[in-house]
Amino acid sequence: MIGFLEKRLIELGFKSYVTSSEETNPNTKKFFLDLGFVRVGDLNMYHGNEIFYLKKLQ
Repeated sequence: MIGFLEKRLIELGFKSYVTSSEETNPNTKKFFLDLGFVRVGDLNMYHGNEIFYLKKLQ
C-alpha cells in the first residue's frame, strides 16, 4: 500500500511527503524508519509528543 502511494505521489510530481505518529507507539517509530523516513521534528500535544517523519521520493 505504501509503495502504491509513493508511486502515485511521484507520478503527481511530489518530491517528498511527511507523516507522524505518537511517541508512545514504538512499533510505528520502527515502521517509518524501516521504510526510509527520517525523523524531522516533534510537537508537544495535549495527549503527548507527536513525532514527524519525512521521506524524499525518487
